Amino acid sequence: MEKILVVDDNADICQSLTFLFDHAGYKAEVFLDSGDFLKNYQPCSNACLLLDIRMPRIGGLMVLQEIKKLHQELPVIMMTAHGDIRIAVQAMKLGAYDFIMKPFNIEDVIAVIKSALQLASAQLQKPLIHYAGFFAALSPREREIIKRISNGQLNKIIAAELGVSITTVDIYRARILKKMQAASWAELIKIYWRLELESNG
Repeated sequence: MEKILVVDDNADICQSLTFLFDHAGYKAEVFLDSGDFLKNYQPCSNACLLLDIRMPRIGGLMVLQEIKKLHQELPVIMMTAHGDIRIAVQAMKLGAYDFIMKPFNIEDVIAVIKSALQLASAQLQKPLIHYAGFFAALSPREREIIKRISNGQLNKIIAAELGVSITTVDIYRARILKKMQAASWAELIKIYWRLELESNG
């Protein structure tokens, strides 16, 4: 059975999520304290982490950094009631799969979790070199657009700075996604950062 790890200092949220995940067919394991989670976490397959970004003692971004050292392939979904683009981009760069805002619809959360677990499974089967060849075949403009999107730039900003229309940016985005054989832009951004880390390492 797939496991959902929940780290949130709000006991009511943890209780509600446990009930909802159990009902959806997942095994839920909750932690009200981020320190306790880091102390007791054991890497496992078929799991996903739902992590609150604002917690006492050890914040979510720090937990994310530490957990990625232990288990790089564990999909992590950040959640917060006070998010912004800067924090979202920072979390994604640290390896988060997605970023959701409270209050959230449980069906939307389940959909994100399913997608995250599917991506984690696919990444185990596809080595990074699988994507490196696709990336090398992109045009300089396509690589520039990936870079800008990964840095959190909106389509309208990219269009203005490159001197093209928003529609043209949309066309580039669709073309890039197809060439890279990625299921979503969330997946593609992670691939891009993995490629960047390897090239700079």
